[in-house]
Amino acid sequence: GNSAVLPVWVDDAGLPTDPSPSVSTEGRVGCHLSVTDDVVYAANYSSGSIARMMLDGSETALLVREGHSVHPTRQEMPHTHYIAPMPGGTYLAVCDLGTDSIAVYDRDLTVVSECRVPDGCGPRHLCYSPDGRYAYCANDLSSTVSILSCDGEHGTFVHLSEMSTRSTAYGTADREACENYPAAIRCDGGFVYVSNRGDD
Repeated sequence: GNSAVLPVWVDDAGLPTDPSPSVSTEGRVGCHLSVTDDVVYAANYSSGSIARMMLDGSETALLVREGHSVHPTRQEMPHTHYIAPMPGGTYLAVCDLGTDSIAVYDRDLTVVSECRVPDGCGPRHLCYSPDGRYAYCANDLSSTVSILSCDGEHGTFVHLSEMSTRSTAYGTADREACENYPAAIRCDGGFVYVSNRGDD
């Protein structure tokens, strides 16, 4: 079945109230949400789609992405993993693990631009430098971070380079023998932090 969003409001004391009725994301395995004003945007991993939903459930729009990349079992189709506003808040960035791309959409889910990362990277999540000029993308399949220039005003990314997330504490053979899969990424105080599942 489809995934759903369950709105839970917070009262003046900061306590959760009774949840509102759930709103379908119109896709399978909703894995990332972003809320802007009264609109929720969702990335549906297994169906490769993104959804735009009003919090009251009055309207839902769905965009199903197309394409694939080189990994035979993880990139056989789109797998959207992240959706959130770019710096400036005008456009939305979408990481698609299945197509090795970071796409930019307007608030109505019309495509603005698309940036490819190297084949087989599997882009998962983004964070931004404090000035918003750079974005850093955790790549699930290649254990790397893509460094991108970012133009939030025009809704574009340009791929610049890659850096490994693997620990230098492991020898080369140990690193290659261990499956890793980076996940969360955060920018803070001039540093980029990435969690490594596998290297722990």
